[in-house]
Amino acid sequence: MDQSLFEAARTGNTEYLHNLLKDYPLLLGTVALGGGENPLHIACIVGHADFARELVKLKREFAAELNQDGLSPLHIASANGNKDIVKLLRNLDHNLCQIKGREQTVPLHYAAIKGRV
Repeated sequence: MDQSLFEAARTGNTEYLHNLLKDYPLLLGTVALGGGENPLHIACIVGHADFARELVKLKREFAAELNQDGLSPLHIASANGNKDIVKLLRNLDHNLCQIKGREQTVPLHYAAIKGRV
């Protein structure tokens, strides 16, 4: 993943994201998954709901992608108990709740395993 885009996702800086896209309009379409994670995975790991909301407006396909560990952004948000991001992704597309990740588990399994239900 482009280091600047990774940094924007890690810090949740939506202004920086928009500045990057102004300079590189095709950036989100050419994201090299350098660890297998897209910017939405990163935003879910660190819990930046506003950044996640902005990303799915720009490229909703990120929501259905699995990372190198076989987890979708919803798996990660569910495991971390991030209710705002879980609601965002569930409302974006209810079918995201049925994406099977590692060991054929759905996001609800990860929420239950981590005691988030």
